[in-house]
Amino acid sequence: MRKRNLIGKHFGQLVIIAEVEPHITPSGARVPFVVARCDCGKTKEISVWALTKTSHPTISCGCWGAGAIGRRAYKYGDSWHRLRRIWGSMMGRCYKPRRAGYRYYGACGISVTEEWHDYPTFRSWAFGNGYAENLILDRIGNDRGYAPANCRWATQRQSSRNKRTNVWITAFGERKVQRDWATDLRCLISERTLRDRLKRGWKPETALTTPSQQSGRHRQRDIRGRFI
Repeated sequence: MRKRNLIGKHFGQLVIIAEVEPHITPSGARVPFVVARCDCGKTKEISVWALTKTSHPTISCGCWGAGAIGRRAYKYGDSWHRLRRIWGSMMGRCYKPRRAGYRYYGACGISVTEEWHDYPTFRSWAFGNGYAENLILDRIGNDRGYAPANCRWATQRQSSRNKRTNVWITAFGERKVQRDWATDLRCLISERTLRDRLKRGWKPETALTTPSQQSGRHRQRDIRGRFI
């Protein structure tokens, strides 16, 4: 068996801290063993095979079955969990030119803070700052990179309001994206008409409050603010 240096490697909640003598099975096979420390603080000897050679690898000292911490450890197993994919996508679009999104990130100078190059550090930040299955990683400032001070967990709707391509409009002393103005009760036209008027140089307040002519009467909105 090819010898691998596993010291410092993470497997779920376990981090390898030492190697020990292999265990000999009754058939004479040599099974490599290591000492691992769990996030709960316990240490245990465990076979390398249990960590790497099974479809259900060991990811904790056994505490996952003892309560909420354990259930979370099982749910957040590194090798298949959504959070790992988020981290991989973030690193890929910043540092791998062949990735589809690289031209919008890495090629534009967007980088990942050095501490987040270590996945367990990123994972710890995520769990301590509101990570949830229905949220996505969102940069607060689009001209800055991925770092704790510039990232948050947001809904898809919140994140969509934070794109470079959004058109911001200031009217009535308020600044909102165009799509939000289109659903504002003071807006008497559709978003498409609003966009066209602004491109033609209309002042925002005038563009919003001047009704469009449709069969000689104003359009009405439903309860959600959409035109009917």
